[in-house]
Amino acid sequence: MAKRLRFGTFMAPFHPPAQNPTLALQRDLDLIQHMDRLGYDEAWIGEHHSAGTELIASPEIFIATAAERTRSIKLERVMNFRHLAHLIKRASDADFGPISASGPRLLRLAAVRMVHNTL
Repeated sequence: MAKRLRFGTFMAPFHPPAQNPTLALQRDLDLIQHMDRLGYDEAWIGEHHSAGTELIASPEIFIATAAERTRSIKLERVMNFRHLAHLIKRASDADFGPISASGPRLLRLAAVRMVHNTL
């Protein structure tokens, strides 16, 4: 028997600089709810720290909010930037996932250094 094709998306939190941040985040939540209704299997949420255009600095909080509004889509964060937070804090944040959403959780760590964010 053939396996069903699975669908997912990576949501980079890019938004126009002039857009209201609250409305931009609400639009992202609405999009995840819509993908859940369409039968998407998973959504990966990006973490970014660059002010006005990339608004999701804490994917855990965003995922917890989306988990309350969805039924079956798996919600995951894309990666952690190790240099921006202590590893124990990141692990405890990732451990919160099973409480707020069903299913297995993944923790991804990235050893990257973004010069423009560390100056």
